[in-house]
Amino acid sequence: KREFYHQVSLLADEAYRKIFIEKARVYEVSKDKEGKVQRRELSDEEKMNLKKGPDGKVHIANNGIFNDIDGAAKYAEQHSSADSGPQYLIHFEQANNFTSELMIAAYQKNLENDFWGLSNATVQTKDYMTQFGQSGLHIDGHSRGTLTTGSAMGSLARDPANVGILGKTSMNFFGAAYSVQKADSLLGVLQSRSGVSSESQREAMELRYQNHNLDPVARLPLVGFNPATGGTVPDGSVRVWEWLKVLGGDKTVHNCYGNGGPACKPFWKDSTDGVPHFKRAGE
Repeated sequence: KREFYHQVSLLADEAYRKIFIEKARVYEVSKDKEGKVQRRELSDEEKMNLKKGPDGKVHIANNGIFNDIDGAAKYAEQHSSADSGPQYLIHFEQANNFTSELMIAAYQKNLENDFWGLSNATVQTKDYMTQFGQSGLHIDGHSRGTLTTGSAMGSLARDPANVGILGKTSMNFFGAAYSVQKADSLLGVLQSRSGVSSESQREAMELRYQNHNLDPVARLPLVGFNPATGGTVPDGSVRVWEWLKVLGGDKTVHNCYGNGGPACKPFWKDSTDGVPHFKRAGE
């Protein structure tokens, strides 16, 4: 019994360390001439001076669950809309064991707020929202990274003075563990979207998302519980196998979003071009 409590304590300590102690490192992500994903950690000075892309926005990604730095960089590039501009990644470091990683996700889903405490990755996201939200910012959230993004907005929204602070911010969610409707509601308040007279402009400001029909993170109750944007079971496979693959597969219903390449096309046979497409949160 004592050993059991000791092991639980170790798991909780690891989760606490990743949430509150380990600093959130920021990387610039790119592809080399061979198409391989590269990443470079920014210095403290560089972290304070992120550069905008051709669209006039700073592009930042928040990574999902079970992502080491290589996986997080891969998906940041895969989901990127930065074009020829820099793509940045706030890396929420992966725990050293399966259970602690789930504990982190549970904390972010159910407890993360100003009272219980924001994770370091959430604080960094919130700081960038404050710094760039009115001049040009785009955020991509994948999986648990949508919880990081949502918690940052929730913290900002507690202060009425922050209405409009994300006036020039756009946002894409992929396989969202956070409610896309709740996130868009927060985003709308922080954009001061209701004050925009043009309906087409208001629609352009809405959060956009991609959720596969079978993605358990995005779709199941108690997790994302979000609507789907499409998606099919690959030929020769079955639903249960595709769910199991999410725990460690290379190409799955949870990571074949954005520009996933030819290997992801079997997951999107209901799309005319074999790739996932965005929906607006208000659709």
